Amino acid sequence: MADTRIATGSGKRTSAASLIVEAFGDAVVPQIPEAIGRAILRVEAALSAVSASHDSRHREGAR
Repeated sequence: MADTRIATGSGKRTSAASLIVEAFGDAVVPQIPEAIGRAILRVEAALSAVSASHDSRHREGAR
């Protein structure tokens, strides 16, 4: 992948863009997976709270 060059632009700009892609092409900004992970945890916590609330109401109704 590092040997791939971008074919847009001309001259030094193309070379600079190609070097940037080579350096960071597969990089992931750490904040993105961190934000996704936090969102997943929030959803799981919310689902657990709803499930616990539903279970406690169901048990009270069975008495």
